[in-house]
Amino acid sequence: MKDNFIDKQVQYWDTLARSVPDSVALNHWIDENNNPLDAELFYEIAHYLCTEFLQNKASGNILEIGCGNGLILNNLKCLLRDNNAWHLFGADISPEMLKRNTDKKLTLYQCDASRIPCCDHLFDLVYMHSVVQYFDNESYLDAVLKECLRIVRDGGAYA
Repeated sequence: MKDNFIDKQVQYWDTLARSVPDSVALNHWIDENNNPLDAELFYEIAHYLCTEFLQNKASGNILEIGCGNGLILNNLKCLLRDNNAWHLFGADISPEMLKRNTDKKLTLYQCDASRIPCCDHLFDLVYMHSVVQYFDNESYLDAVLKECLRIVRDGGAYA
């Protein structure tokens, strides 16, 4: 059942990535009239992550699970003090969404959120934004949270 759910999610997000030209609307950030919300929201999310989780760190590795086209990651990159000291990663189930990413310097994984292809304890921050509502059930959510614990460093955070 899990693989069927994953296949349906890939198909849904790939179709959306091919058919929606606006980078904000592509992420389902639309108002009641189906107009894209202000892209400033992605900056505000990145700013929150910086101030709440990264303020006292000078360098590290960051992963966004369900990164889509990378709008939050791209804003994070702009906000971090020394871009050379930070390594930003994104994971998404949809190869078409990942193709829409504008920053080719990010390391991107096309994968299921419960199976991130990296070593244990690699990341200082692992976060998901507006992703959990697309999970199939609590069991899948539990598997994803266990994966977050596996890949976050001791003393790191996941949000």
